[in-house]
Amino acid sequence: MSMVELLTERMQVLKPTKLEIIDESDGCGAKIRIEIVSDEFAGKSTLNSHRLVQEKMGDLLQQIHAVTIQAYTPEKYAAKSCLLHIWFKNIKKSGQNSSTNSWDDSENPEISRKFENACSHLPEIVANLEKAIALRFYGLYKQAVQGPPDDSSRPSWYDTSSRYKFDAWSKVSNLSKIEAQTKYCELLEEVDSTWDSTKKGAASSSWNIKPSTLGASEELEMFDDLIQMEPVRMETAIEREWFTAMRNDDVKRMNEILKLDPEILEAKDQHLAMTALSRSIDLGCENVAQFLIAKGADVNVADFGGQTPLHFAAQCHRRNLAELLIASGADRSTRDADGLTPAECCDDEELQEFLAGRNQ
Repeated sequence: MSMVELLTERMQVLKPTKLEIIDESDGCGAKIRIEIVSDEFAGKSTLNSHRLVQEKMGDLLQQIHAVTIQAYTPEKYAAKSCLLHIWFKNIKKSGQNSSTNSWDDSENPEISRKFENACSHLPEIVANLEKAIALRFYGLYKQAVQGPPDDSSRPSWYDTSSRYKFDAWSKVSNLSKIEAQTKYCELLEEVDSTWDSTKKGAASSSWNIKPSTLGASEELEMFDDLIQMEPVRMETAIEREWFTAMRNDDVKRMNEILKLDPEILEAKDQHLAMTALSRSIDLGCENVAQFLIAKGADVNVADFGGQTPLHFAAQCHRRNLAELLIASGADRSTRDADGLTPAECCDDEELQEFLAGRNQ
């Protein structure tokens, strides 16, 4: 069976209402794109939905060099095709900071009509845009319809694609409504010389929906497929085996691999830049976590979001591992990219007290 067939078989356990698996590596199965719609993702974050898919991929994951996953609930997938068509005139402002009060939201009818036409045309070309350009469109659109973002609503470092989009919005937060609309149109003219600014695109036929009350933390999901976190670097074959053993809480196999390659103890995975210690704590693979600490894994190593193993123990309420980490030299005072210590990341009162050093 091909990799696509094997993955299709594995995904059936999620009871997908839509499933598309594409081999983007000319048939060798090294680069896979998965789009899946299932009720199993209800109530889960994007990251946890992706983890669920990876869990069902099982040992096949280590045979794939790169995988892109888009996982949706039926409701989110249905909304995906129409979220761009939100009427910008009627969007309510919510959760905005004080800078919004001085935002110039005056309109120019001619520019507004041109902007509407541009918004309806963009879906026709968005799939061909480079990520950097897609981010510029996203930021300008949000600024044109909502004004400046609320800095306190910046997504967590863990939600990388949302954070990229929020930052793209913040970069143009000094623009007035007219300026943002104008730059959006100018950018479209730059990337598509065939665009006729006097006509609405094909997407305009489906604009007969209710205006959205788009909040500061919501996203235009049209850009989701384009703005994905790229691997930090490609994992080697032995590293893929190492992280697979970690996910399986397989101490015996990890010990065998460590004997073959002692340097692998501090290897980081290709997507989240997390060591096996951080990932094992995050996933609840307690046996592996204890094994790695005993082998001298760095208990203060930080991923690209500045989070250490102790941050993960705090957020996942793993008291036993938190105690073991601190006994092994974990620093309680380390702050992540959002400026939070492990105690400040924790919502379990007793564990928070312990992490803060108030309950020894």
